[in-house]
Amino acid sequence: MDASTSQAQTELRLLAAGHLGIPRTQKGLEVLAEAISAIRVINLLRRTP
Repeated sequence: MDASTSQAQTELRLLAAGHLGIPRTQKGLEVLAEAISAIRVINLLRRTP
């Protein structure tokens, strides 16, 4: 999420906040979400005969 999309955020005002650590935190959460998604896909593929 870059500055333009974060400033356009109206429903969750917390995401529009411009704190210095926000981009790093958002990137960390993005990487974590991708890892969880990949693990779920791998587990589903293991169960498929």
